[in-house]
Amino acid sequence: MDKIIEQIKHKKWELMFYFRNSIYYAVKRKRKSLSPINKSNIKVCFIVQRTEIFTSVQSVFETMCEDDRFSVSILVLPRYDHAKKKVDISTIEKNIDFCKNLDAKITVINPYNAQTKSFEDISGYNFDFIFLGLPYAGEYPEEYHFKTLSQYSRLCYVPYGSSYADGIKMIRVSLTDNLLTYVDYLFADCDKVYQYCNSKLKLCKNADSKKIVYNIGFPRFDLVERDKKSCIKTFLWLPRWTTSTDNNEKSTFFENKDVLIKYFQSHPELSLIIRPHPLMFAHYIDTGVMSKAEVDAYKQLISDTPNITLDENPSYIGSFKKADCLIADYSSVVIEYFITGQPIIYLNGTKTIERSIADAFYVSETPDQTLSFVQKLADGIDEKADLREKALNRDAYRSDVHTRVIEALLN
Repeated sequence: MDKIIEQIKHKKWELMFYFRNSIYYAVKRKRKSLSPINKSNIKVCFIVQRTEIFTSVQSVFETMCEDDRFSVSILVLPRYDHAKKKVDISTIEKNIDFCKNLDAKITVINPYNAQTKSFEDISGYNFDFIFLGLPYAGEYPEEYHFKTLSQYSRLCYVPYGSSYADGIKMIRVSLTDNLLTYVDYLFADCDKVYQYCNSKLKLCKNADSKKIVYNIGFPRFDLVERDKKSCIKTFLWLPRWTTSTDNNEKSTFFENKDVLIKYFQSHPELSLIIRPHPLMFAHYIDTGVMSKAEVDAYKQLISDTPNITLDENPSYIGSFKKADCLIADYSSVVIEYFITGQPIIYLNGTKTIERSIADAFYVSETPDQTLSFVQKLADGIDEKADLREKALNRDAYRSDVHTRVIEALLN
C-alpha cells in the first residue's frame, strides 16, 4: 500500500512539474507575426555546420530540391572548436565544398567576410523556413543566434541524432531552453523526445498558430536500406570520442583498439571498417590521452592491414551499406543501423534503451565477449534475429518521413 501511495505522490509531482513547465514556456514565448507563405515560391534555408549530421534532414532537403514550389538555400557556417570555445573559420571552405556537391539548383551562401571578419545579416533573403543544424545557440556565430533568426523566419529543428538511448539528463542537454523558446517546428526523433518537448510546449503555438512538436518519425530513417544480408563477413566498429574523464557516455576504444586489430589480422576472410566519432582522434590529442604520433601510427597499422579500413568520410551511409554487423559504443546512429535489420554488438549499458530494442542487441561487457559474438555471427549463428524483426514492426520506424515533415510545414 505504501508503494502505491508513493507512486501516486510521484505521479502528482510529475504532473505539476510538467504543468509548471508548460506555463513557463507559454509565458516566455512571445507570439510573433511573420509574412504569409507564398506557396508557389517557398523559401527554405538549411544551416550546415557539421557536414556529418546533414543526414538528419537530407531526405527533406532532397524532396524540396525536386519540388518546383521550393527555393532551397544552404547557409554554410564554420564548425565550432570545443577546445578553443569558438568557431573555427578555417573549416568553412571544406563545408562549402560539401554543400556545392549536394544539388546544382540550390543557392550556397558563404556569409563570412574575410576582410571585415564578420558574418552577413541574412534577413534580406526573406526565408520562410530555416532548418537549424544544431540545438546549441552558443556554437553559432552571434549573428545567427536563435532569437535573431526567429524574428524574420520560422525556425525548424530535426534532432541531429536519435535520443532513443538517452536518459532525461542527456535529453535536457540536447534540447536546450534556448531552442524550445524560439523553435516553430520541432520534429521529434523518438517518443521520449516528443514527450519531453510536448510537455513543455503543448500550451504554445508557433508563428503559423499551429502546434510546435511533431511525432511523425525521424527523417534519417528514410536513408536506411532495409535489405537483409544472408552472411556476416564485414563488421563496422563505431568507437565513441570520450575519455574516462569526460562527463559523457563512455568509449571503449582503448579496451578494443588492439584486440580487434589482432583478431581481424588473424581472420583474413572477414573485414573490419573502423569509423571513429569525427571528434575522437582530435579530442584524444587535445586532451593528451594519445599523441599525434600515436594516432598516426594507429592509422598506419590500419592502412597496412588489407582487410581493415578506416572510414573518415563525412557521411557514414557508405559504411552502413557495406556492413553486415555493427560493433558500437553509445551513438545516436546505432538506431539507424538497427533499422537495417542487421545484428548489433553493443558495448555500453542498455538501461535507458527501450526494452524491445535492448533485448535485440548483443550486449558485450568485455573484449573477449565481443570477439565471441563476432565469431558466432561469422559462423552463421544469429540468436537475436527474431527479436530484431519483432522490435522493428512498429510505426516509429517507418520510412517516407520527409513527406510528413513537408505536410506539417504547409498544411
